[in-house]
Amino acid sequence: RCIKPYSVKQSVLLAVVLPFVIILVAPISFYLGNYSEYSAALTDIFPLLFIAFLGSSVLLLSLLFLARKLPGYKGFAGLLLGLAVAAWVQSQLLNWQFGQMDGHKIDWSKWDVHANVEILVWFVIVSAIIFLAYRSSKMLLSIAQGVVLLGALTLISSWFISDYETKHSVARTSSNAFFFHAKNNKIVIILDTFQSDIFNEIAQRWPEEVKFLQGFTFYPNTLGGYPTTLASVPMMNTGKSYKNEIPVKDWIKANNAANNIADYFSSKGYGASLVSIYTPVFAGIKSQYSSMDVVADISWRGLVDQRLLVLDHGFFCALPTKLKPSFYNEGNWFVSNLMKSDKLPPKGHGIDLRFLQSFEKYAEVRSNNKGEFRFYHYFGAHWPLVVNEKFDYVKNMPNNRASYVLQSRGVLSLLRRKLERLKQLGVYDTAEILVAGDHSSRSILPTDITGMNELTADSVSSRVLASSRPLFLYKSSTANSALSYSDAPVHLADVVCILSDNDAAFGCGKRRVLEDKSVRERKFFYYDWSAPYWKFKSKYLPRMNEYVVNGDVRDISAWSNSYIEYAKGGMRKLPKTTAYNLGETINFASAESSNDYTMEGWGESETNHRWTVGSRSKLTLDATMAQGKNLLLRLNAKAFPAKGGAPQQVDVLVNDKKIATWQMLDLAWHEAAIPADVVGNGLLNIVFVISEPTAPCEVSNSTDCRKLGIAAKELVIVEKNGKR
Repeated sequence: RCIKPYSVKQSVLLAVVLPFVIILVAPISFYLGNYSEYSAALTDIFPLLFIAFLGSSVLLLSLLFLARKLPGYKGFAGLLLGLAVAAWVQSQLLNWQFGQMDGHKIDWSKWDVHANVEILVWFVIVSAIIFLAYRSSKMLLSIAQGVVLLGALTLISSWFISDYETKHSVARTSSNAFFFHAKNNKIVIILDTFQSDIFNEIAQRWPEEVKFLQGFTFYPNTLGGYPTTLASVPMMNTGKSYKNEIPVKDWIKANNAANNIADYFSSKGYGASLVSIYTPVFAGIKSQYSSMDVVADISWRGLVDQRLLVLDHGFFCALPTKLKPSFYNEGNWFVSNLMKSDKLPPKGHGIDLRFLQSFEKYAEVRSNNKGEFRFYHYFGAHWPLVVNEKFDYVKNMPNNRASYVLQSRGVLSLLRRKLERLKQLGVYDTAEILVAGDHSSRSILPTDITGMNELTADSVSSRVLASSRPLFLYKSSTANSALSYSDAPVHLADVVCILSDNDAAFGCGKRRVLEDKSVRERKFFYYDWSAPYWKFKSKYLPRMNEYVVNGDVRDISAWSNSYIEYAKGGMRKLPKTTAYNLGETINFASAESSNDYTMEGWGESETNHRWTVGSRSKLTLDATMAQGKNLLLRLNAKAFPAKGGAPQQVDVLVNDKKIATWQMLDLAWHEAAIPADVVGNGLLNIVFVISEPTAPCEVSNSTDCRKLGIAAKELVIVEKNGKR
């Protein structure tokens, strides 16, 4: 029988549904939920998305008209609508938490079950709507109208759920970032995540790679303030510390507005310009600031990269998981890559290189001010590990210390090029320059710590030590000798006092920070940077624990835990050990649930579990009410196979007494009796000794080179023969 074609109006509806979902709904809803990760405003992004939407709609409408007389005409219309419905379901209902999409390699094998379920969902939806296309045109068109309405409601709800704040237009570039004064320049260069001991290792093993740091002094006895950028950079700019007293965005804006180093110099007659990979840390600053990815390109590409990235992210959400790996490709996003004419490292590392190239091309001496203040915040040594010592992109680099050293060497090569350009301009010798990390690796334990046992003191975990040791280099405006070293105790909060020459406006005293080597008390605030926080599902930062250093940061005996916690507007004194009630389940997939108990030898909480790292991992529980009782420890866990695929042998020690030996492989509950005489006063120090911890990169193509033992899911301790 003859197939009655759809009218023009009906054809337009069927042609626009799929582009509407994948080009407008999915990207914009994703953007609104993660807007702080983008430098571009919604008004910058929308025009490109709308043009892409119109172009795609016109193309599909043309195909519909061309297919009007073909036998598969109705099926093609049903296919377009079916894909639109499935894409909406995928992007809004099957949008799994893969983690930060910043170039990290995703272990897609963990999502096999999800991927297979998705394929079934897509098949059912698309097949059903194609079938319906042949049975009822009226119903098909009603569904198309419903999808458009559903998409519109998705955008409206995303807008109301988001706390989106109007951004400066991407057109607000900061070309002043390339201009300098002939003789008077103060320059801050932040190399994100660059760790102090790594620099020292590079200086010792490859001294020729640090010779360019003429006039600089290296301060290895430097303490950071926080484990991540969000609180660290505002602290460096103001000298003030955040303690969860108010929502973090409010604090940043108010603290910066009250007094910051850029506006301070601006008030002194300087020109001031700040550039960062993450501009929310500059909220409240009056001086000109811009996102590095925007300033990195004076060319057309700098104006479209952010728009293309939002489009890529929307496509990623709308695609079934089976197709996501090739689209994501370690941060080399599909659409964005189509527009690139050269090979660059993905995401932040590529932005660093592009900005440096623009700096080398456009930097010049041009200033009528008293001087110039410049602040450059680079992606630096930040994860993912994707570049080598030449800053060349290397796919599938192992996730280990050796790769971190290589990447850090590559970052130093960029710093050398930047400083060489300043020398060519003739401003280097008289410039005051400060180079620092905003925090350290968060995962690579520094190798220069003295007094460390296999397990450190209970009060200071390896996560704290790996987060608190940023690089710190300083060159005065008169120094010109070879790179030197100083053991002076420095804190990142000292930046404002160093640059302002101890101005009382920042609460600086008479003490000359970089010259005084006497002992001083310095504080570090540790928090676990888990998904709810980097996705800004909370207005506050995670629970902060205060640590104090009295002495050299490289001496473990100088460290102490204050047992003070700052959380959501409050401060409380913590017990030295966390109380545990018999029968309570410790969920290792939750940092909130397990952090207070995990001491040494643990990785960070993951989606379903928490890995032990190394041969010994420790838990400490205060089960005072268990005194005089026989207990039963139950652990739900699996093991990473020993070499050859063999099970792991795990010895369980409680208060230095061996109570069990488990053979572990697949996920299962494992039990160990704890006699009353071992329980003692109820303070339980539990140590798992793993026979052969193995790194995935040693036995597969994985880039994870942690020595893994067991993946703990849940732990519970009950009275033996008692009821839970």
